[in-house]
Amino acid sequence: MKPLPYRIAKLQNAIVRELNNIHIFIRQALPLLEDARATHAASTHKKDRRYYVPSVGRTKFAKRTDHELRQIYELFTAERLYESFLITGIAEFETFLARVLREVILPSYL
Repeated sequence: MKPLPYRIAKLQNAIVRELNNIHIFIRQALPLLEDARATHAASTHKKDRRYYVPSVGRTKFAKRTDHELRQIYELFTAERLYESFLITGIAEFETFLARVLREVILPSYL
């Protein structure tokens, strides 16, 4: 078995990589979402459009106007996307801490 500092450093490298992946994804996704928001902001279409939503056992659609869709994009590009990834980052950190504790505690009992 490798020394404890080495095992913890390996776990640390893994979490840094995962958090960097989250940042990369946000940076890549935001321009796409902002472009979609701009498309809907410029729309003069007034009627509802159908958008697929998950459902058990059948295909289901929700109806939204372009104005409503623009509001959804505004909310997610301003707040919700960051909130979701903050929660993901916290969960990743909690997993990291649990793995470090396991490395510190378990080998002493084996």
